Amino acid sequence: MNCCCIARWLLWVVLVAAVGGPLRAEELAASDRADQAVVLWGMRVEEKRGLDSQVLATVNCADLVTVLAQPERGHSLVKAGDAVGWVHASGLVELSAQGADARLLLAAHEKEQPLHPSHEPDHLAALALYSRHLELFPDSEYAAFALYRFGQTADRLAAEATKDAERQLTREQKRYDACHTEWEGLKKYTEWGLTLDYSHLGGHYFYGGAAYRRIVEEHARSEWGDDAAFRLLRLARERVGEWEGWPQEPLKELGLWTEFVNQYPRSELRPQALLEMVYLNRVLHEIHSHSAQGFADHEKAKRHLEEARKLCKSIQGGFPRTIFAARAEKNLAELAEGGHVYLFGAGLD
Repeated sequence: MNCCCIARWLLWVVLVAAVGGPLRAEELAASDRADQAVVLWGMRVEEKRGLDSQVLATVNCADLVTVLAQPERGHSLVKAGDAVGWVHASGLVELSAQGADARLLLAAHEKEQPLHPSHEPDHLAALALYSRHLELFPDSEYAAFALYRFGQTADRLAAEATKDAERQLTREQKRYDACHTEWEGLKKYTEWGLTLDYSHLGGHYFYGGAAYRRIVEEHARSEWGDDAAFRLLRLARERVGEWEGWPQEPLKELGLWTEFVNQYPRSELRPQALLEMVYLNRVLHEIHSHSAQGFADHEKAKRHLEEARKLCKSIQGGFPRTIFAARAEKNLAELAEGGHVYLFGAGLD
């Protein structure tokens, strides 16, 4: 699913908001209205006293409040913890309102891509709203989309966490992996159901893909099924780390990519998956050609070399005049020149 598909999805999201008559604060005792709502941005809960107001509490993005009155002059009366006061009605999504699940997703998307050009993306706020959507609307028709966007946002936050840890941890702390896994900066993510893994070899945080896994398990036939499966395969290599010249893991991964292209023959990600298969066949060719660990096998090396060439020609024929065809052509040229893609397997420094 590319950006154009996301844009098309947003075009047909219908937002239906409830409209009601005004209710004065002093009439609260006579009202039987009580509906939960999700807060869309940080706001102050205020008590109105004529032209003055008193701040009673603050609410954060994705917090839950109880709405006690219909909007009056653009404000709703809410209960947040022990405080009862007024907040901006436009900053709430009431759960009982028709289209509430779609409105919540749209708000989360706008955190990632702000409407105003001067506003910076707030990926943590987006994650919080996606997490709240998954909690409150597990059976929504948009559940697969919410899971996928949660995963994409988690990937971005993993990159942000890596940069933050680099700035905040001392040089001495960076020498120990435990300092990265126990770093206080991770708590703001775990609050919203995001656990980041740490790559000891790569020296960075990454998202383990729980949301993608749920899509594959629960929404495999949705339009996000192939995207999630593709991302999980990429993460599999992250988890395994270095192959250290052994053929077992790249051979296993090659089988998974083969399964992917067979399961999703019409996926827009198919050419990228085929290029992954080209790479893995080249790795296996080099391991079986140059291995100093007892894996040298001329027949296997030849078979993987021919398979890599065959896949490249298939990409050129199936996706002509694309960047994928250009990458396939580059692979063929490197194979003709005896170029390497896996230095460990080639026995090179």
